Amino acid sequence: MVDFGGQTIGTAGQRQTIRIANTGPGVLPITKVSVHGIDAEAFSVARDECTGASLAVGETCEIEVVVNPSVEGRLSATLRVVSNEDSKDIVLFVKAIAAQPVPALNPGIPVPTLNLSMLTFLAGLLGWLGLSRHRRWMGLGRTE
Repeated sequence: MVDFGGQTIGTAGQRQTIRIANTGPGVLPITKVSVHGIDAEAFSVARDECTGASLAVGETCEIEVVVNPSVEGRLSATLRVVSNEDSKDIVLFVKAIAAQPVPALNPGIPVPTLNLSMLTFLAGLLGWLGLSRHRRWMGLGRTE
């Protein structure tokens, strides 16, 4: 099983490499690599060096699969590596969980920042207005 984990809708995930090895006996001819299943459109073969290969015993080839979900939820499909000998087909399960992107905080609104000179100015302004710990500001007037 190939587990892509959590993925954001509309963005391609990391490619997962799958290595196919011929452990014998005999040659393993590979005629096709494809993705099937209810969520097959969310997964794709990004690189395929196996289709058309005839692997001798001990040889390998690689396939890269990527997920790019368009819907939210749990996604699953099967990756099928077809040999011209039916008994040698390889079926792998692929899965991912797709979620909506996290919205940016206050998009388009700048976040104010204060620096030391602004803080010094504000402290001086409060002192000039007569606001100190011995006086209270009440509505529009001041009381002592």
